[in-house]
Amino acid sequence: MGEEKNLSETDLISRESGAQFESLPEMTLTTRLILGECQMEIAEILKLGQGSVLELDSMTGQPLELWVNDQFIAKFIRSSATIKSGHRSRK
Repeated sequence: MGEEKNLSETDLISRESGAQFESLPEMTLTTRLILGECQMEIAEILKLGQGSVLELDSMTGQPLELWVNDQFIAKFIRSSATIKSGHRSRK
């Protein structure tokens, strides 16, 4: 007759965890890297266009904040940052 395998509780938990981790690469997270903040009137926002400059409340050398799904994760120190075509490039 066939050999029966008795799975321990640890084996069952490992199998369940493995199945959960398989879906991790497909999960979507909302990620924000905050350079600084500013307040603007709606009229000012409507005037923004390509090449517009925003004056933020942070200075070179102050940390960037990384937020994932509205939870603070870490701060990073930068020397300077430039935004080009929607991508951050470091100087």
